[in-house]
Amino acid sequence: KARGEIRRQRDAASLDPAPSVDAARQLRRQRVRAQAHVVGTPYTGAMTPAMRDVFLQLAMIEARYPDVTTVPAAEGRRMFELKHERWNRIAPQRFAIEAFAIPPTPLSSPARGPIRAVRVHETGTEEKGTLLYLHGGGWTFGGTESFLGIMSKLAERTRCTVIGIEYALAPEFPFPCGLDDCLWAWRWLTREDSSGRPWFI
Repeated sequence: KARGEIRRQRDAASLDPAPSVDAARQLRRQRVRAQAHVVGTPYTGAMTPAMRDVFLQLAMIEARYPDVTTVPAAEGRRMFELKHERWNRIAPQRFAIEAFAIPPTPLSSPARGPIRAVRVHETGTEEKGTLLYLHGGGWTFGGTESFLGIMSKLAERTRCTVIGIEYALAPEFPFPCGLDDCLWAWRWLTREDSSGRPWFI
């Protein structure tokens, strides 16, 4: 998808002579920002040239967005969702998706309420275990809707049921509220399960 987006930008720049200069400049600026990001990342030295190229192209896409940590939380979360759309592809007919709730942690305030959760399982496959997926986002961004695509891919590859949770996010619920939710969800889910199959996290 990243290659297609870059190709689309280049094609758009070549179709209309008037805005092509601006479009080309914008593309160059994105590439320079992306290259600086790649070069400044310590672990890129271990990448193969092909992987480094993919990383650069993804960084070019990321460079079109402001840093989500520098804008208000609501706007940052909206941009986080937009940036994750490319990963969030799922074939609904292939997966059983069930929403449910986990009781709130014993020490949480009433305002937090139950922990929303979603269970994803590939239909027609034998369940080998359960994987608790804790989404990324720095305890501030994201949720199960942001990562359904990744959860479905994990379910497909591992043949496990994958459970994702909506742990509490900062700044409304400062860290370690989110971590507390994750620990409580693990304890509650494993305690309530009677299948005898293994659990992973």
